[in-house]
Amino acid sequence: MATSTSGAFRTTRDAWWGFLFFILSGVAVAAFFDAGILHGRYELEAMGLSGLPPNEIQFLFWYSVWGSVAIVMLGAALVRTTYPARIVALLESPRLKPNHVVVALAAVVFVHALLVRHAVLLDLPITDDESTYDFIAKTLLRGRVMNPTPVDPQYYTSQFVVMGPHGWYGKYPIGHSLVLAAFALTRRLDVVGPLLASVSLVLAFQLGRRLFSDRRALLGVVLLSVSPHFVFTHATRVSQVTSGLALLAGLLGTIEALRTKGLRWLLLAGGALAFGILTRPMPGVTFAAVGVGTLVFSGRIRLLQETRRLSVAELLTVAGVTALGGFGVLVTNFLQTGSPWSSGYIEVHHSYGAFQDIDGGLTNSVGGAFVRENAWLFGWPFSLVLVCFGKPLRGRALYFGALGGEILYRVLVPKTVVSTTGPIYMTEIVPLLALGSADGAVRLGGWMSSLGVSDARVKIGAFVAASCVISAFTFVPVNARALLRGAIARSQVFGALHEAGGDRNALVFCNEIVDVESGVTWAYYPPAPSPTLDEEQLFVRFDPSDRGREAARVFWRQRYPRRRAFMVRITRSGPSIEQLSPSPR
Repeated sequence: MATSTSGAFRTTRDAWWGFLFFILSGVAVAAFFDAGILHGRYELEAMGLSGLPPNEIQFLFWYSVWGSVAIVMLGAALVRTTYPARIVALLESPRLKPNHVVVALAAVVFVHALLVRHAVLLDLPITDDESTYDFIAKTLLRGRVMNPTPVDPQYYTSQFVVMGPHGWYGKYPIGHSLVLAAFALTRRLDVVGPLLASVSLVLAFQLGRRLFSDRRALLGVVLLSVSPHFVFTHATRVSQVTSGLALLAGLLGTIEALRTKGLRWLLLAGGALAFGILTRPMPGVTFAAVGVGTLVFSGRIRLLQETRRLSVAELLTVAGVTALGGFGVLVTNFLQTGSPWSSGYIEVHHSYGAFQDIDGGLTNSVGGAFVRENAWLFGWPFSLVLVCFGKPLRGRALYFGALGGEILYRVLVPKTVVSTTGPIYMTEIVPLLALGSADGAVRLGGWMSSLGVSDARVKIGAFVAASCVISAFTFVPVNARALLRGAIARSQVFGALHEAGGDRNALVFCNEIVDVESGVTWAYYPPAPSPTLDEEQLFVRFDPSDRGREAARVFWRQRYPRRRAFMVRITRSGPSIEQLSPSPR
């Protein structure tokens, strides 16, 4: 007969079974890594423009198999301990102050994202888009949205930066770069993503307590704080981090505008949705349609029990403020291209990508996004399971409308690129998915209790904790290693230039910074030259032929005679640095 123990396990029998399940969980983790030996040890690559690359599919498959076994075994061990019950009791304790916990979680997320930024990404971009956003930010700091075309423009070309008939500008809208420009003034661009993560977590809690409840919102942001997708993406400087914050602020303002008569909430809703459009127009418009549409049809939707019908003046106010985002995009387009209906994006790609590559690309876009999010949301093999049980107590039209808007974007613009920190085109709704998962966990626990399952909430808590632990030992390290591999590959050029004395007052002829065929990163190309052309390392392009090399020497002597000049070639074995003859002093 089992007897009680004074340790972590409830009984001696539980202790024996618990240790067995702990061992089996470890065996499953070992099996996961062993399976990877035949698949390049899960060395994930930044590949796949419109579908999932084979090595990623292999990784996700074996993680779904052995990761699931490991979670089940570890969960079975944890339910035999007293820890899950203690954690659930703590989260449900009336003495727990949700606001204090949220502030602490915001600080933890900030530190975690900043740590990933420096220790994993080495403070380098994961995609060439980030270099373009930096270029736009530097342009904005000059008080303009377009720069004069420099002399010998062929040397200053860069991916996603347009050298058009009207001038020199980045292909993207200016919203995200406005944020970067503000932080550039403090010279701490590395904190942009981490700080936006902290603010987004706080806003997610405020939104969650209005859609669900205080306790479910608290549980939601706890889950959000352990989301690899949320933390890793906020370690970067991609525009989705700003777009996601704008969506949360817009939804929060929409709800409060329906509850109160405060003009500030109408302005928050309209302003946030407008900034979302100015940041990422395509998804921004879908989110704005959800927010403004909810306000317009509030009388029919009955978003909240206390929903009031907005006056015509209020509706015109929020619609007008929201439209400013679109107006800003059109004005920027006109200044850059001479037409409000054309943009830098069209100049580069000849379209906005809507309904392009439909054959195969559409199903891969939608399916690939769900497959990736199913793993990346929490790092679990089946992260989306709990979302299926979630249903807001209030504001369902707004909640599901935002989720649907993101999915609609995957249909309108089919592509699955940039997966290294998660499915990037699902980033904006990650906080909503975390809130829905928290509500789903509570509802699932209630349903299991109604079926006679004892301590259902404790059991669910045990398996959630087990999932997070297994993720920390399997999913997160594999993806962090892939990111670090790409960052190291990108940093090699800078290290070689430093050894050659080319890290200050240098002109660097360089066409690519990482071998494009290697697939280790989406950031293949050197940083775009700044509009002022005054950085310590000025990267320019060149024709690698003999004639082009001689022309590059002439360009250097005529334009930058006081800089030391270097030519960089990227080979499979690493960068090859050639120092040109010293310039006359």
